[in-house]
Formats: sequence, C-alpha cells, structure tokens
Amino acid sequence: MLTNHLSGPRSVGAAQFRRYLMKIKIENIIPCSCVYKGCSEVTVYFSINGNIYSAFGIDINVDKGMFVDADVSHLKGNVTWEERFQKNNEKKKCLMKTGEGSYDGYGQIISINPVIADFGDIKLDIGNFTHDSRVIHEFIYEKVSRLDICIEKR
Repeated sequence: MLTNHLSGPRSVGAAQFRRYLMKIKIENIIPCSCVYKGCSEVTVYFSINGNIYSAFGIDINVDKGMFVDADVSHLKGNVTWEERFQKNNEKKKCLMKTGEGSYDGYGQIISINPVIADFGDIKLDIGNFTHDSRVIHEFIYEKVSRLDICIEKR
C-alpha cells in the first residue's frame, strides 16, 4: 500500500491507475518553501540506470544515497492526438528534461485500459484516451508537466 498525503491511501488495482514500483537511488532532496496542510513539500532528485530525474514529493523521509522503491506518476501537459502519434518518428524511449521537473516523453505504448507507456527508465500511466488495442506497440510523444514521487513506506 502506498500513501500519498494529498489524496490518501491508494492501492494497485484494476479500478485505479496502475502504478509501477521501481528501484531508485535518492540523489538529493531539496525542501520547498511552502507547507501544505502540515505536509512538507520537496523536490526529489533521483537516478535510475545512471539517469537523473527530478520530481515533486510530499513528506519524503529518506536519506541521500539510499536505494528505495518508489512510485513515479506525472501531471500531463496538453498533447493532441496527432502530436502524440507523430512526434516520435525516431522510436525513442526516454524523458528529455525541458524545465525543473518537466519533460518531453518519448515512449512506446505497452498496454491499454489504462494506457501505459514505456519511457525507457520509467513506465507511466498516461490515462484512458483510447481503448483501441491497435495502439499497443506504437511509439508516442507525451508532454510531462511534472513528475510526482511517492516512496513506499515499510
């Protein structure tokens, strides 16, 4: 069971967004200047396969250098159907940093209901924009406005 202090407990199940726990290394944690309802907001810098990413987190209580299981999700930017299916002709699988915590995502759809895309190091649930199984294995583009991270509590 994962806990997200903004939305309460959430479980991995068919009726909810599918989450992928992944092993990450904490590179750094920078406190944000605001506190939301008693929760401390932070920017977490983490690495997977030597690639460093940044994400928004709440009440992250781990130390730099630790390896932890994490759930990474995202806030989507606006992408049209045409952009999604035409902006990854190179068939890349990666997140390319565009700003603090924002990325251009180049990936491949691996399942639907919900639609899950593989962006190389990170797999993300990108919503329920289609139920057409013909999109499975298609390469796509996704605008990631912000990565969010929850650390599995033990």
